[in-house]
Amino acid sequence: MKGLKLSIKPKREPSEGQSLNSSGYSIKINDWELGRGVTDFKLEMSAGKKPKATITFTPSVTDVDEMMAVVGLQTSMSELNE
Repeated sequence: MKGLKLSIKPKREPSEGQSLNSSGYSIKINDWELGRGVTDFKLEMSAGKKPKATITFTPSVTDVDEMMAVVGLQTSMSELNE
């Protein structure tokens, strides 16, 4: 399996005394740049451990095979608890 490369770079250099918000950085995983739909990005770099990145996003479209059966089951179970 090919390893993942995480790149974090400023989109532009801040002027003196200015800091960048999180949106001022370009974040790439291999050749894929995080963008629209990403609501949170966390990078943990604890001493003695491998770095861990967590990405939270809101997809515009969700396409999962057999999703209707799972949704139906969840609905049925919630109706039983009422």
